[in-house]
Amino acid sequence: MKSVIKTLGRINILLVFSLLLLISCGNREVKKEETTPITNESAAPQKFAAGSLTERIPCVEDANISFALYMPSSYKEGEKLPVLILFDPHGDPLFPINMYKSLADKHHFMLMGSNDSKNGNAKELTAHIIQLMAKSAYALLPVDSNRVYSGGFSGGGRIAALLAFSPSGIQGLVTCGAAFPIYEWNQNIPSVVCAIANDGDMNLPEITNLKSNDPVKAGRLLTFRNKGKHEWPKADFFEEVFLAFNAFASRDKILMLSSDEKKALNNDYSSIDKSKIYDSNPIYKAYFYERWIKAMDGVANIDDIKKKYVALKSSSALQSAMNTEQQLIKEETDIKENYYKAMGSRDTVWWMNEMTKLSRSISSSNDALKKSQLERIRGGLSLMCYMNLDKTLKAGARDSYIYLSALYRFIDPENSESWILASQVAAKENKKEECLNYLSQAIKTGFKEGSRILNTPDFSSMSSDPRFQQLLNSIPR
Repeated sequence: MKSVIKTLGRINILLVFSLLLLISCGNREVKKEETTPITNESAAPQKFAAGSLTERIPCVEDANISFALYMPSSYKEGEKLPVLILFDPHGDPLFPINMYKSLADKHHFMLMGSNDSKNGNAKELTAHIIQLMAKSAYALLPVDSNRVYSGGFSGGGRIAALLAFSPSGIQGLVTCGAAFPIYEWNQNIPSVVCAIANDGDMNLPEITNLKSNDPVKAGRLLTFRNKGKHEWPKADFFEEVFLAFNAFASRDKILMLSSDEKKALNNDYSSIDKSKIYDSNPIYKAYFYERWIKAMDGVANIDDIKKKYVALKSSSALQSAMNTEQQLIKEETDIKENYYKAMGSRDTVWWMNEMTKLSRSISSSNDALKKSQLERIRGGLSLMCYMNLDKTLKAGARDSYIYLSALYRFIDPENSESWILASQVAAKENKKEECLNYLSQAIKTGFKEGSRILNTPDFSSMSSDPRFQQLLNSIPR
């Protein structure tokens, strides 16, 4: 373990910075507090109770950086467990931990999540956090050092990839709603990658376009698809990630399974097949059979699944679904291009009417593929608007940030980010009532970063208003 920790100190920061350029979010500078060093000598594995959730554990070397930890209910003191290190784009590790802790119980995993990694962090802070998360896993947890995994959603998925592609000993990666440069994936680091995107996710194309000409890597890249939007995958969908990690650990001889345990693992895949979770779309089913074969080939007898996969691949149902999807993607590209051209040339009234029509089309559509296409269009517009708004706020381009702030609210009213940035713009313009109304809406839609408001100078004009302080005090920091 010491050699692993020593290696972590030499993580290639150039790689970290180059990959961070691909993160689909703004790069607000975040003030880094003075740190309280903790020596490696004082860091030793701690004791945790089975089934316990600890919300804040200080990292080694920097007590201001922390993580949450869930210990599976099956844990017995003295044993070494695999761990999945999770990164949420909003710095809320409890959200995925609570979503997946029943899976951690079932598959005997620890769940560890960063309290500090989130969209908008400065590159240096992100590099600091991911190094400390890995070091802390090895130094503080009863971890099987051969079975450390990383995972995340959206911007958190890209952070998880940064950790996985560094010399940190990460065995597997699960990235949800975000891809990575395939050329950064070394043959043995990590040993398996699970890439997940729902059909309504604006980043679906970058997930499905992940391909490798290297047959070894191609056999260890598992692509997941299902219904839904840009969000953390539901638990019943995410469970297969744990199956894949266990299957490849068995194939790589780092998890020793008996013949009965291998059969049980294959039966878990069979249970997913019987649940018909992927039956609504033959494209989903084809990806599932492909993952099953890649994970379990050589571990258990999967001849029947291979036959089903071959039959499905040649079926008219799959060909028809793929042709329909290709037509929708082409149409989607044209629609997006027209909307992008309208950004700046059309007034806010036009945008409000267009987004109202788009929302109605999404809610009323009975065609699952068409609905997903419209959700991807809205998601892409939301991301584009966010990035431009963030840039114009930093540049002080008043006309642009006022215009984009209105567009962002029309495009994505369920996104707390659209409301918190509207509140920031209103504060910057000294429009107190608007600032309060938008801040209240941001909280209602899930905004939880009170410290971010404190670190944003534009809100200083509101600091003396007791109503603002009351709202601020209701937000976690």
